[in-house]
Amino acid sequence: MSIIALAGAGGSHPATIAAVHAALRDAGQTTLFLDLSAFDTRSGTGAAIPGAVHVRPSPRDMGLWPVFRTTAPNLALSGGRKRFATMVTGFAGLLSAHRVSALMLCHAWGFPEQALLAAAGRIGVPVAQIDEGPFSFPIRPRDAPAFAATPRGRVQALVQRAGLLPPRDLTGDQVALFLATSPGRGAMLRQRGLPAERLAIVPAPRFDPLAETRRSWPRRARATRPRLLVLHQPFARDRKVFASEARRAEDTLAAALLGFDDCEIRIRLHPRTDPAERARVLRRFAPAAASTIADPFAELLASDLVVGFYSSMLLEAAACGAPAAAVRLDPAAFHEAFEGRKATAITTLGVPVADDAASLAAVMRRQLERGFVPPSPTLFDEHFGTLDGSGARQVAAHLIAIADGKQAEDRDGRPVGRAAVERTDLRV
Repeated sequence: MSIIALAGAGGSHPATIAAVHAALRDAGQTTLFLDLSAFDTRSGTGAAIPGAVHVRPSPRDMGLWPVFRTTAPNLALSGGRKRFATMVTGFAGLLSAHRVSALMLCHAWGFPEQALLAAAGRIGVPVAQIDEGPFSFPIRPRDAPAFAATPRGRVQALVQRAGLLPPRDLTGDQVALFLATSPGRGAMLRQRGLPAERLAIVPAPRFDPLAETRRSWPRRARATRPRLLVLHQPFARDRKVFASEARRAEDTLAAALLGFDDCEIRIRLHPRTDPAERARVLRRFAPAAASTIADPFAELLASDLVVGFYSSMLLEAAACGAPAAAVRLDPAAFHEAFEGRKATAITTLGVPVADDAASLAAVMRRQLERGFVPPSPTLFDEHFGTLDGSGARQVAAHLIAIADGKQAEDRDGRPVGRAAVERTDLRV
């Protein structure tokens, strides 16, 4: 019996992993949840995945001094490239000890994931990498243009040249199969040079429940009092956005909500939100939006308007036809240029964006009056692909095939997938 490892940390990773694990379990497959949340404590501990073998390696196990909340500064402090080599050896030992036959990564940006990728390559464990839906960070094949330089990027380049951090391998050279969750992202990767035989287009497993929500939203039972769902992201706490810009956007959102006394307002905090940030945000928005939610899809089904900053859930609402609105974030205020591009992209996907509280409140009122907003076809082509509830099953089938060595090999002898990247016959 092969053992398939599913690796991830916080944020959306547990939802992706739980869905894929359930599909693998239904297929009689043994899974290992490789919980990397100890390396990034911004999200707390990783979720429990019932029925999976749960392994949560500690940074100390890999020779890191866990002084900071994320791995990069801890790695630089603990020995840089030499300590990264220790991490690779440690993860190779872990994969070998659990007799892992295949590994799925939710992304390859973090240094724990980078070490896992190198470890799998060292011991011959094939790797599948999945992008998780809107705003996921994709690989960049070796010949793709570099990202635009930012102050943080330039600092990281200097740190890497000094040997305090290893360079990230985002080429995908060590990935047997890349699982793209929309035709648009698949086509983008092909344009960047990723061979079609190492690419499969699949629905995003964590959006499998969204298929039923999307079918049900237009005919849902509506309450007499409109319900607003507020989506909050810990941009300042994560150091993704300059603190001044994050504060301005948050103030804009809070001020706009003051004019909606006739609505019930609820708030959803990003899964990456830590306890201190949770307490601060609830104080900030009380009493307007003091109640929080646990089941995002059930809450989406009960909401008449969704408002927030750029986020995948804002696009999930738009995919269902739910009225949505967003506060504009200045792309120049992001520490990483590609994050700024994400914030800009939302304006092309059917979600109106406003700069100030009065404009935002006006947009929210107009959206509420519309009641149903037909989704933009671009939203599915570029971000959601097919929403039919089959994502987890499709990903599980690819992972089982990789683990069993049943896929074709490329000219260098690596196992690969077979998938054409088409933008036609798109089912939405």
